[in-house]
Amino acid sequence: MRETLGDIIRNARIQKGLTQKQAANICYICEAQIVKLEKNLSKKPRVSTLEVVAKGLDLDLDLLLEAVSRISS
Repeated sequence: MRETLGDIIRNARIQKGLTQKQAANICYICEAQIVKLEKNLSKKPRVSTLEVVAKGLDLDLDLLLEAVSRISS
């Protein structure tokens, strides 16, 4: 089974030793949004949100977009 969007984001955050609040600050989004993403509660996150998360956590945007496409299907 492939990792969910939440798994990818959570694992990247933990690897960097960041709290959700610290990750949110780095990504310039609110902590609640990180929580929603990590818990897969955001079914159709905005591409702009995924872009800042990818940049902030050094993730491949295409990997995040692929994970989102699996949520929708």
